[in-house]
Amino acid sequence: MSTQITNIVAPSKAAQGAKVDIGVYVKNVGTSGLYMAVTSDKLAFLPDYRWAEMGTILPFWGNFTMPTSKWTATITSWWWNGSVWVKGDSRVITIDVQAAAQAEFKDLIGSFSAQFY
Repeated sequence: MSTQITNIVAPSKAAQGAKVDIGVYVKNVGTSGLYMAVTSDKLAFLPDYRWAEMGTILPFWGNFTMPTSKWTATITSWWWNGSVWVKGDSRVITIDVQAAAQAEFKDLIGSFSAQFY
């Protein structure tokens, strides 16, 4: 394996319809510089690929709109061996739907009346 996912930055919960950003940090664990990429079964990451010197950690970013139920995706890092992309590391992430905020009103002072002008 010449690439390793070192960190995934994503919320654990998101509201339905919200834009969710995901950052994936990938390290070149090979013995020389190489091209790295990140893919997923559910979203695209940018940039498409990047050059990384040995030991360098670089970010890749993607986003999606949160659906009505929990969202799970497999994220994979890749490296270019000069003729084909080779699978490096994979992680599965899950983001739960955040419950909608519910307003709660209580009668704190008893009966009241109001006039609006």
